[in-house]
Amino acid sequence: MHNNQQYYHDSSPSAPLCSWSEDCLDIPMTGHYDAIRLHDTLCYVQSIVSQKNTPNWTRIIEVNDCVVSEPDSIQAAITQLSAFYEWGVEKGCYASAVIIPESKLDDFSHIHAISTDPHNGVRVFFDRDTAEQWLSIQRQKHRKSRMH
Repeated sequence: MHNNQQYYHDSSPSAPLCSWSEDCLDIPMTGHYDAIRLHDTLCYVQSIVSQKNTPNWTRIIEVNDCVVSEPDSIQAAITQLSAFYEWGVEKGCYASAVIIPESKLDDFSHIHAISTDPHNGVRVFFDRDTAEQWLSIQRQKHRKSRMH
């Protein structure tokens, strides 16, 4: 998945190093995130998607162990990530893979609950390889559906 990558990074310490690989935006979330940093990151990612201006795309969000740990921050993160999901769908994102450590499953139970709906294009994974395989299958399905 790492061919033809375009990297985006700004000078602020909270901005992630995002990369496009074909139609997939890779959003690594490393380090400690609070509600403010998450908001800034999601705004930054929205600007990257707008710059790319691609009608159909996927995303892979990889969360590390340090992401939001306080209960208030977790609730704010869920709200922001839900809005980010909806925004992505409106902008053409047809599949979202969220990779979280198993230790964070309880914190992200809302996202995990969303991912059990087979029709919404969101899945939670504990490892990158499985997430990338699922996105590849979603791409194939998407291409086939566009041909009909």
